[in-house]
Amino acid sequence: MARKPEIRVVRRWEALPQILTTKDCAVLLKMSTSNVQKLAKAGQLPTIKFGNLYRFDRDALHKALDPSWTKPEGVIY
Repeated sequence: MARKPEIRVVRRWEALPQILTTKDCAVLLKMSTSNVQKLAKAGQLPTIKFGNLYRFDRDALHKALDPSWTKPEGVIY
């Protein structure tokens, strides 16, 4: 019987890489990569664009999703 791939659930934002791919962002937001790209293109998600690729800063994305969030002072991820 074939083994199923592992799905890693990240419970803390700090455990995420600083720069997220479109796929990482889609898993985090529980939506398709095409929807993430549409939101990024429309300016509804904070993005960093490299040519045709979108990348997402973890802290900027967290702030966009939860405006009351502030990065703790003195914490380096």
